[in-house]
Amino acid sequence: MSDNVIDKADSLMRRHRPVPAGDAAATAAKSADVDDLPVLTEVVASADEPALSPSIRDIEELLRERLVAALPQQRELLRRELASWLDEQLPQLVMRILDGITDQLVAQINTQARMTLLPKLQAVLEAENEKPAD
Repeated sequence: MSDNVIDKADSLMRRHRPVPAGDAAATAAKSADVDDLPVLTEVVASADEPALSPSIRDIEELLRERLVAALPQQRELLRRELASWLDEQLPQLVMRILDGITDQLVAQINTQARMTLLPKLQAVLEAENEKPAD
């Protein structure tokens, strides 16, 4: 492999060696070779290894696989967190709501009893008091 790298470097240096003045054919060949220099943003593959150029479909498939692999773990974490929250918070929330309902129910029963039951009881007592004694 090191011989391959050395051969490539040697070839590159030969292509870009200074051309003697007056050699028009060599100057034209040199200017054509300048365009094939790799730029730092390009991926240059050697003959031994294929070029890496993943397509969008490959990337999407990889992401989909990772997502599918991560979903069961995330679902389990969410299930545990939800169960823990329900165990801690739900009883307190239900008790507060029931306390509020109980207070509201007692207040409503007192109001209704004063408005309807109390007058009936007073009427019964007055009717009993107005009866002549036997």
